[in-house]
Amino acid sequence: MRTFFVTILVCASTLVVGQATDTVIVFFDHNQHETNRFGVLIETFKNSNIIDSIIIIGYTDNLGTEAYNKTLSEHRAQFVANWIGSNFQEIRIASIRGAGEIGTENEKANAENRRVDIIVYKKPKTQQIPMLAEPPEPKSTLVDKDDVIEIGTNDTNIILEGVNFIGGQHYPLPESRPAIEKLLRTMRKYPDLKIEIQGYICCEYDQFDGLDFHTQTMNLSENRAKYLYDYLIDNGIRASRLSYKGYGSSKPLVFPEVTEEDRIKNRRVEIKILD
Repeated sequence: MRTFFVTILVCASTLVVGQATDTVIVFFDHNQHETNRFGVLIETFKNSNIIDSIIIIGYTDNLGTEAYNKTLSEHRAQFVANWIGSNFQEIRIASIRGAGEIGTENEKANAENRRVDIIVYKKPKTQQIPMLAEPPEPKSTLVDKDDVIEIGTNDTNIILEGVNFIGGQHYPLPESRPAIEKLLRTMRKYPDLKIEIQGYICCEYDQFDGLDFHTQTMNLSENRAKYLYDYLIDNGIRASRLSYKGYGSSKPLVFPEVTEEDRIKNRRVEIKILD
């Protein structure tokens, strides 16, 4: 079997639409899509709590057919993604794609085009908090019994303002507690109310749903909806009044997402009044 050599470089930190990024580049030898040298990636991801998400893009030189190069670039990107997913489950992969060949007649440039780019989007400093290993306790701390959600008609979806989730996880951030308890108060005030809890994710344009790093399943939006479903049942709401469904990134409120605020708006839960 032909041997090959892989070099890994880290580009200087830059700013993209106000969000700090690093680009980690994995260079491959001609016609190869595997490597076991990920030392610099380990160094890059050791502080994973400051990383919001990554995008993985594969490339090739222009030797060979366009169709072959497109497939090779996809294999390279997927190989890197599989390694990251196996070793850094907390890193949220927003998208994986092969971009095919980059045309050039220069051999040195060709060697530089045999690569995978890993674009690392960092959280704003106010968002760089330790990842929660477990969800908040579901026990209620209700105070204001009159603070409930205003109920509209049965064809209206209500966004649960203030409910936001840890990136790549189905656990809500601690500051989501007041909004979640407000939903519980609403269900208690209207004992005949039936709802569907709808989960959504941000950033995932190439696939319908995202990877839940805790369950290792591609149903992150469904798991976010189910978290609220379980919370309501744990606090005395009958299961017959509830259903839940994940809608992935199918109905973004903001598109394209440019800022972290845009991603927060899309990373949400809505409720649909059924009865």
